Amino acid sequence: MGGGTELPREENRTIPHPPNRTLLLLCFFGGLATVWFGGLLLPSQNGPLDPPKGGTPISTEEGNHEPIIPYSGESEELQPVSFQEGVRPSSVGHVPELARYLDQVQIGEPVWYRNLAIYPLFLERGVRLEGRWLTMDEAMRRGVLVVTEKDGGSVPVVFVENRSRDEYVFIMRGEILSGGKQTRTVRQDVILAPGQRVDLDVFCVERGRWHGEEKFRPSSQLAPLIVQKRIAEGQGQSSVWDAVRGLAFRLRAPSPSESLEMALDAPHVRQDLEKVRKELLPRIPDRAMGFLFLHARRPVGADMFGDAQIARQLLPKLLDAYAVDCLLLEKEGPAAERAGADREAIEFFKRIVRAGSQRSSTPGSGAGIRTDALGLVGGGVSFGDTIVHYGVYARHEPILPMPIPHPKPMEGFRE
Repeated sequence: MGGGTELPREENRTIPHPPNRTLLLLCFFGGLATVWFGGLLLPSQNGPLDPPKGGTPISTEEGNHEPIIPYSGESEELQPVSFQEGVRPSSVGHVPELARYLDQVQIGEPVWYRNLAIYPLFLERGVRLEGRWLTMDEAMRRGVLVVTEKDGGSVPVVFVENRSRDEYVFIMRGEILSGGKQTRTVRQDVILAPGQRVDLDVFCVERGRWHGEEKFRPSSQLAPLIVQKRIAEGQGQSSVWDAVRGLAFRLRAPSPSESLEMALDAPHVRQDLEKVRKELLPRIPDRAMGFLFLHARRPVGADMFGDAQIARQLLPKLLDAYAVDCLLLEKEGPAAERAGADREAIEFFKRIVRAGSQRSSTPGSGAGIRTDALGLVGGGVSFGDTIVHYGVYARHEPILPMPIPHPKPMEGFRE
């Protein structure tokens, strides 16, 4: 054909004795069975690093070689995060009670709303917080916790008293105190034992007011991340004011007194935050002891508690604080690609474990904890042999536009 060379006729004839097809199939499946039985009989090459059921090793780096085990879930709707790799790093760099806590953390399946993901954290075993505990808002509503201006009023400090006879009060960094001569936010985690009275370090988050009553009220609000991270980083009052002013500008919620509380209570802001709560709160398990937050697959922070009830009571505030930075300040666009988010969450948790922690000062009955390493900043407080709260944040933050110049403070205001 077309000048080509034709094969000799004998090259095209049928092979007279083809192999038996049944015999070929038997050989094939017999080989597979041999490989399978051999895998069962041969010893594991991973030796002591083999994980128990439910976890797989991440690496062979130095550490306790304990697999990060995904939470088993309480329903078909909550499935464990898929851990393709598995050994958590050593927690030896942390204070003992936090190290024990981190060694037992399990990560649940994330709950998503737009570009915000919340990974619930669980403790399958270990020490739980003992005693009777109240959050700041609950204690103030019941009249158990009394917060007043100190000596007629001093910007960086207020006076707190726990009047309960048998209940501890936990005050979390970033919680907002309403009223007084100006609205304040708490600088650090504090524990008050029954009957205890202390001076509480605070920042002003209402620059343009210095008048009013001596007593404070609960606000049910938590400072957004942009404010909290400046507090955690040790920045001063002027930096906090700048963050509050820039935040109100971005939220289109300015107020004459430059109040953070009023900005967060603006009708359009509150409407958006209520929508976030409505979408997320029912989907987060009550058993969660903490929460790890991702924004568009980028880790932004984590908060862990020694008691699931305290975690649940403070979760609405936490959602608001993260939602302001991650949702309200971002222009709504297409949903972020979620592939790879689990890996980012695991790596962020491993970074928290590696970062370590040190003791820090705190008023009241707890032991302060601080972290400032590996691009993370934060801290918390422990009581006895377990943590009450530990919150840590990635140092990156949204860029806020330069607001209009500061007005002159109102007459009588003291910085």
